[in-house]
Amino acid sequence: MRSYPIDTDRVTLISTGTVTPVAKWVELSDGSRRPDPQGRQDTDEHGRGLWRVEALTRPTRATSGTRALSSRS
Repeated sequence: MRSYPIDTDRVTLISTGTVTPVAKWVELSDGSRRPDPQGRQDTDEHGRGLWRVEALTRPTRATSGTRALSSRS
């Protein structure tokens, strides 16, 4: 998943109320990756759980419609 820096002084984010934990991925012996079968949550470098938060932004003159953003926090 990509992470985008957002200037919250210039952009209004409206939460949709959808929040899900980011799954931890494991690497298999053949080099492939898949979500952890034990369902563990991925963490940052400080051991804090990562969450996917769905939010909408208001349209600007340059865009039409509403964009969905996904952010890890």
